[in-house]
Amino acid sequence: MIGFLEGLIVRIQGDRCWIVVSGLGYIVSVGRRLVSQLSIQNSISLWIETVVYDGQIHLFGFKTEEEQSWFQFLIAVSGVGGRLAVAILSDLDPDALAICISENQLVSLRRIDGVGPKLANRLMTELKDKAQSWVKSRVLSEGNPHHGAPMHQEVLLALMALGYRKADAESAVLRVLSQYPLDTIEQTITRCLPLLSPG
Repeated sequence: MIGFLEGLIVRIQGDRCWIVVSGLGYIVSVGRRLVSQLSIQNSISLWIETVVYDGQIHLFGFKTEEEQSWFQFLIAVSGVGGRLAVAILSDLDPDALAICISENQLVSLRRIDGVGPKLANRLMTELKDKAQSWVKSRVLSEGNPHHGAPMHQEVLLALMALGYRKADAESAVLRVLSQYPLDTIEQTITRCLPLLSPG
């Protein structure tokens, strides 16, 4: 079983990339969001999830272990295959997905291609406990290196004061602080605003 790959990207097609490692080429599905950030002849390191279906081995790659964990959660749900799980994670990063499920944001899930009403409800039901535990450990823990409670709470309260829904504001704050952990409160609020629509 392949758990990790580090090599050179030699081809990109759709949501997949071809990675050469020590003379061997691996085709890895990485999703739309990640593939948009890749370039041919650049090196890449990916956590790999190996899935076998239809008699074939499929490799799915992730930049973080958190994404890989949520991929595992998703494919454990009936009706969610590897390609759909990657598509979901291309639209919602792990923190945003956890908040979406824990806050029962069915509309956000149903916007994703391939997720209908029944599957959205199943995801909410089967992953609710995991999502709530994830949010508690990632968002509320003061030990989180990316968004300590003071910064997170001040930005969240400021966005709510501007009229945004708590769940939407929470999701935006998580995304911004995961990418720009050293920003000031003012910079973080400014980066959050384009991700939000009026609540």
